[in-house]
Amino acid sequence: MFTNERIGMNYKASGLKLSSDLVSLVQYVELNRGGWWEKSICELISAYLWSSSEPQTTQEITEGITRNYSIEIDVERVQVQLGNMCREKRLVEFNSHYNLSEHTRNQLKQNSERFEQRTISVKNKFLDSMQKHNVQADGEEAWTKFSTDFLSSLIRELGVRTYELLIGANYHKWMV
Repeated sequence: MFTNERIGMNYKASGLKLSSDLVSLVQYVELNRGGWWEKSICELISAYLWSSSEPQTTQEITEGITRNYSIEIDVERVQVQLGNMCREKRLVEFNSHYNLSEHTRNQLKQNSERFEQRTISVKNKFLDSMQKHNVQADGEEAWTKFSTDFLSSLIRELGVRTYELLIGANYHKWMV
């Protein structure tokens, strides 16, 4: 018998199959318990402000996240995380407008550069593998199809940890 005390369930590993709705509920509860949602809001705020050329108000940040990332978050939740990020010195606030601190902006730039380098490395390994196995196809076109049609969809489906698995690195350590 398999026991999962965190969710208060007992069932035989080969017997009971959990519905996808129940699995989603358990994942939602566990992710919230781990502070995942708050961390995600902070990362969305950082991403939005990094792409913005000027400081933004709470309302502008909230609307920008919805517009750019198709994620709706209550203004109050964004406000709480803005306060937390200011206390952590990740953001600076002036006249109710927020911007990334210089340190945070530099960290995001370094993370972006590492991501680009790793993407190039993965692409080169892909192209080398094609050549090694005598695949007769345009390498650039195959990479584009693989990365957009397969890899991106897989990452969306299974999560960002898939990318870490594929490149053998811990790229998103900064998100944890």
